[in-house]
Amino acid sequence: MTKVGLDKIFDGQASFVRRRTLSSGQLLFSMGSPVEFVFRVVTGSVRVEILPEDGRQLVVCRASSGELIGADHLTRQFYGVTATADERTVIDAVGCETVLKCITNDETLLRKYLDCLTRQQGMLCESLERISIQSAKQRVLHLLESLIQRKGSNSLDLKGRVKSLSFDLNLSHEATYRALRKLEAEGFIQRDDGHIRLIRSPSSCQKHSAHYFGETDPLAKR
Repeated sequence: MTKVGLDKIFDGQASFVRRRTLSSGQLLFSMGSPVEFVFRVVTGSVRVEILPEDGRQLVVCRASSGELIGADHLTRQFYGVTATADERTVIDAVGCETVLKCITNDETLLRKYLDCLTRQQGMLCESLERISIQSAKQRVLHLLESLIQRKGSNSLDLKGRVKSLSFDLNLSHEATYRALRKLEAEGFIQRDDGHIRLIRSPSSCQKHSAHYFGETDPLAKR
């Protein structure tokens, strides 16, 4: 869920916007529920998950301030994902009919909306690719690189969030902590009181990953 310049739909349609506050763990919508709204996160964070055929709950992404949820379901009848607040979260909701009217009457908004769909599809593919990686180290590094690219900084504040990372990675907590320790010992990252800084650039890590992570880490399997 990326910031895609669709704020005009929410800010320019004030009379149609519904604001809600969700507590930590509260559902925004569940898979299979009727599609009624497109959402924008105002503050907080929302976890978006899918449920594959094997029954595992897999995190597609986490939407934060300014990011949209449900845009890819605009013309669908039911949601194909579940969205849950990670923390106390404020969201704005605009009805699908209003969103459709806005993008139909504004070519610029339509293009931005299509860009949003493309980005969200890419994030889904990225998440599925990540959980298919056998090495826990490489899986963790893959996620860190993705988060860093989204933030536009080589440093992440993950204080108190490592457990949630394990859930995103479909790894045990032990596997995640062990992978982080190895990445730090081997010079890929630097950790300081919950902050993680990427020492090697994503391109450098990618260049060496086939050789460096050729082994299979048994802890990558839950």
